[in-house]
Amino acid sequence: MFKEDFICGIKFDTFGIMKKFHFISILCFSSLSSCFIADSIFLDLEPKKESLDSKIEKEITSYILKNSEDYIYKNYGFSELIIKKPAEMVVLDELKRKQTLDSTQIQINQQIETLDSIIKVKNIRYTLEMDHVYSLKNKLTNITELFETKFTLADSINVTSLKPLLNLKLSEEDLVIFENYFYEFPIFVSGHYSESKALSIEFYNYFKQHQDQLIGVKQKSNFLAHTIKLCKDVKVDGVFDQTYFLLKLADNKIRSDSTISNYKSIEYSPLFETIIDETLVNYYFFHRFINSNNNTLDTSSVYVEFSPYYELKSISTPGKTYNYYFND
Repeated sequence: MFKEDFICGIKFDTFGIMKKFHFISILCFSSLSSCFIADSIFLDLEPKKESLDSKIEKEITSYILKNSEDYIYKNYGFSELIIKKPAEMVVLDELKRKQTLDSTQIQINQQIETLDSIIKVKNIRYTLEMDHVYSLKNKLTNITELFETKFTLADSINVTSLKPLLNLKLSEEDLVIFENYFYEFPIFVSGHYSESKALSIEFYNYFKQHQDQLIGVKQKSNFLAHTIKLCKDVKVDGVFDQTYFLLKLADNKIRSDSTISNYKSIEYSPLFETIIDETLVNYYFFHRFINSNNNTLDTSSVYVEFSPYYELKSISTPGKTYNYYFND
C-alpha cells in the first residue's frame, strides 16, 4: 500500500527521485528487520517436542485412572526412566557401528542381516520401566492406600505389566504425616525456620536412604509405617527424644504380650549403643518389671534391642551381669 501510493505521487526530478529512493530503502530495511524479529518470536512459540519421560508418565497415569474408577488418584512422583534393550539389539547396534567404519566387510553384513532377521521373527523389542508413587482413596469408604509400583511398558508406550513395590493403608492423620515426610516439610521446632527445615531434611533423609535399600513389599511397607510413626512423634513437640520413644515402644510391646499379665514397670537402664568400625549397629537397654506368674507376683528383667532406625528387634533374657546396668 505504501509503495503504491508513493509511486503514484513521484515527481520526476532528479533530486526528488533520490530522496524518495532513500526513503524506500529505509522503509524496506525496516520491514525486513521486522520480519526477522517476528520469525524469531514465532519460533519461540513453537511447541517443544514432548519428552519420552513425559509420554510414559501420562500413559501410566491414564492406565491407573482407567482401572480405578471408584477411587481418587493422587500422584506423588515418578522415578527416572530405565530403557532395557535386549542383548540381540545391543549386538546389532555394535555391528552396525562397525559397518559404518567399513561397509565392504561381507562377514559383518551377513551377521547384520541374520541378526536383524532373528529380531524380527522373534519380535524382540526394548522395554521401558518407571516406578511411580501414588495413592488411591476409596470414594465409598474414604480409606486411602499408598502405592509404589514398577510399571513396564512396550516400546509402543503402553503398559504391559506392573510389579508392586510398596502398599500401605493410611489414616487421614498418617497421610498428612506421610506428605510432610515425602515433601520434606519441617516438623522440628528449632529457632529459625531454616534451622527447623535443615533438621527435618536430615531426619527424613536418614530414613529415606534406608527405605531405598529395602527389597520386598512387606519390608518396605512396614518400614515406612514405622517412619511415619516416628515423624508423628516428632511433630507433636517439634523434638525427637530417642530414649523416650524407645521406652514407649518397648513398653507397648511388653503390655501386648499375652504371656505377661499384670505388668508394672519398675525401672529401665540407661540407653546404650553398639558401634563397630565406626558404624552404629544397635541401641539397647535393660528393663525390670513386675508381672503375675501362676497367680504370684514376680520380678522379671529383659534385654531390649533396637535397630539403628529405632525399630524394636528383640526382647530377650539378659545375661548374668545385667544388674550392673541398673542404678541400684
